[in-house]
Amino acid sequence: MSEFNDEHMDLIPDMDMPPFARMAWVSNEAKEAWEPVLRLASEFYDIMESLSVYSGVRDVMTTSLYPEELVVKTREDFAENNIHFAPIAEVGDYEGFAHYHPPVEEGKPWHYYGPLGRPEAVNQFVLADAVQDHEKMGELLGFPKCCTTFFQREWTKGYNDPIWQIAMNTPEENVLLRDKNFIRLKAYPEVLSLLRYNGPRFTFHIPCSTTCEASKKVAEKWVAVARKYGYHEQVDALYEVLSWPVEWNVLHGIAEVKTPVFKIVTNSVYSKEKYTVQIEGSRYPEYAATGLAFPFRKPSGVKITESKSFERAERDIKVD
Repeated sequence: MSEFNDEHMDLIPDMDMPPFARMAWVSNEAKEAWEPVLRLASEFYDIMESLSVYSGVRDVMTTSLYPEELVVKTREDFAENNIHFAPIAEVGDYEGFAHYHPPVEEGKPWHYYGPLGRPEAVNQFVLADAVQDHEKMGELLGFPKCCTTFFQREWTKGYNDPIWQIAMNTPEENVLLRDKNFIRLKAYPEVLSLLRYNGPRFTFHIPCSTTCEASKKVAEKWVAVARKYGYHEQVDALYEVLSWPVEWNVLHGIAEVKTPVFKIVTNSVYSKEKYTVQIEGSRYPEYAATGLAFPFRKPSGVKITESKSFERAERDIKVD
């Protein structure tokens, strides 16, 4: 193992960044071309969360419902499909991306959080949640055991956004470049979770590495179901955006996620130092920005020594 293969991240204690997520495009052309694709890619998660349970592919999922939604769902949708929902927590409303359930604030909207699915599976989930048996909850949700074990281990250490830990847990043969607090990796698009802050991802869980084979198999199962029900556009869009090169970095509770066409700024772990994870990617989008730093392509213009202005300057010098 390399001397840099250290999953430990030094955190600032008792600090927490409130949920938020902001996105900026590199140009109007990029936004016009790729915003509809990104929207389709983001739809996959919500579609599959519900479809996986209602189609019987898995027995339970977790979700949040406003009180008024619960009444309607119980009376109509749940009763018709023999689907139950068990509210196990009251959760505050928030904007952006949250790594935890914010508390209810007086006078502000809130919702119920809990398992939804087949009655027996819902009951088992409620019992597992009561004793914080994450292994059992992960099993009921259809998560690979390796990923459930990994997430539980890292969460208890305070890594509620364990992107660096995922990178450090990726097999060495998939590491392209490594230095202190920096790593560049290969990744399966089906397993990549770096864009989940604004939606796009294939899996409902946090994978234990960027090349987790068990997670790839789970994602391929969801893809097969999605295509069976006609969601080809969403699947194709997701493969597109998750095949681009991407960089994630974090410092002092703020993460930046950069692709060639947009950037996301969001809340993350409160690290004392900057940590950077880069994913190689296999496609490059049209209208991408150029730049000297990853994930941008370097400008392909004329060398300065071959430019007309350089020739003029050189000629003037000789004349003088």
